[in-house]
Amino acid sequence: MSTRKTQTAKAAQTSQGNVPGGAMVYCGPSIRGVAKQYAVFSGEIPAALENKCREIPMLRGLIVPLARFAAVRNALEIKGTAEQIMFAEINKQL
Repeated sequence: MSTRKTQTAKAAQTSQGNVPGGAMVYCGPSIRGVAKQYAVFSGEIPAALENKCREIPMLRGLIVPLARFAAVRNALEIKGTAEQIMFAEINKQL
């Protein structure tokens, strides 16, 4: 597996399961009727976003704990980071 794909897979795995109990931020592209970029929520992932995650599992990699928001937002601006790659791939699928 290439380094980029490995980084993307690790980022997606890291964010999974972090939702219960804390504030989370959706850092993916805005999806009409589903979620706006940088939407904050606590508890469970909203139903519309959860359904979209089933269609595009990579979305989970851009749902991060509030404590990681600044780092992820910065990583979205740097070409070649796992977050930037996921964002670009998600945009292609929308």
